[in-house]
Amino acid sequence: MSRKREPYSVWKRDTFVRVRWVDIVADSSWQDFSNEEEKGVHDCVSFGFITRNNKHGITLSATRGVNGSVEYNQSINIPWGVISDISEVKID
Repeated sequence: MSRKREPYSVWKRDTFVRVRWVDIVADSSWQDFSNEEEKGVHDCVSFGFITRNNKHGITLSATRGVNGSVEYNQSINIPWGVISDISEVKID
């Protein structure tokens, strides 16, 4: 199921998802901007378990403990404003 930027209340904690999002490109070197080539932005895709979900964005964690405790590792916070698509991914 793919939902393009559904309200955050739709997405439940511990659901495994694919998130397509756009990241900024930063450059700290000196430039004269005489070249009209645009550096643009990076299209990104991240996979993970939803571990936090609120009006500001979504947190994905790549690793979930399976030894009885509910712990996560390797997390990324993605603001809603840069998300283009979220899809649930079925896993065993």
